[in-house]
Amino acid sequence: MKNIFNFNTGTHNFWPIYNAVTKFYPIGLRRDENSILFEYPGLKELENIVVDIIHKKNHFYQSWLKFQDELSNKLNKASRGSTMGQAPSLSIDIFLEKTETERFVINKNCA
Repeated sequence: MKNIFNFNTGTHNFWPIYNAVTKFYPIGLRRDENSILFEYPGLKELENIVVDIIHKKNHFYQSWLKFQDELSNKLNKASRGSTMGQAPSLSIDIFLEKTETERFVINKNCA
């Protein structure tokens, strides 16, 4: 069965999300060695944005960490940055729930 992106435009306006995703990610291109995926201009632009944010310390602190703190405050949940330069991405863990007993700790996170 083929997955097809679909939504009711009368009740849900997902066009901004769809347009943001397709700007950076080529919908329908395979990730094999013969693919033109890595030549996609949006993917190259996204890579430049992520590398720029991670490697320019002031930019990282003023943009991503500020967003991380604002998100944590808005949700009223603790958070931990999980951005790693070795695998360029911008990521955060939000701690939704924590259960502790004498023998274990269970954290319910949203990444």
